[in-house]
Amino acid sequence: MSWLKLNGIFLSAMATFVLASSFAHAIECKRKKTGYFQQMRAAKQAALVPRHIPGINKSLTGAPGDAERGRTIMLDESKGNCLMCHRIPELGQDSEKSTIGPNLGDVGARLSEAQLRQRIVNAKAVTPDTIMPAFHVTKSYARVSPAQVGVPVLTAQEVEDVVAFLKTLK
Repeated sequence: MSWLKLNGIFLSAMATFVLASSFAHAIECKRKKTGYFQQMRAAKQAALVPRHIPGINKSLTGAPGDAERGRTIMLDESKGNCLMCHRIPELGQDSEKSTIGPNLGDVGARLSEAQLRQRIVNAKAVTPDTIMPAFHVTKSYARVSPAQVGVPVLTAQEVEDVVAFLKTLK
């Protein structure tokens, strides 16, 4: 076995390797606190800060929505069919199969009325790559039957009803 004398202390080759490794590790850790790693850490922190989410501030009808009608619309497969993609425990649905969209169990606490309205009217205004359909937009539909051209999925009052129901989910 080879030995190395360091400051009057004899160290084995293995101890020398461990000591050198710890010095290298300390240098690498110092390096990770500056430069590129510091920039990446700052970028990750900035991503955690909520960004401004646009919304539609005014009611589409000028009248408040009815939460009970909104609940019915969300359950209706020919209208909202929200349970297809979202988990909504308040509607008695809490299975793991509806996980395409976010869980809406506390959406009324997370988003404002304006933000909820925007996401229902046209979610692509907030998240361009979403697969959520625009429920109150009539332009730029693709592959729509001739009878449905220019007809929104939900009327303005139905949008307000759904917003009223979603506001109750806290």
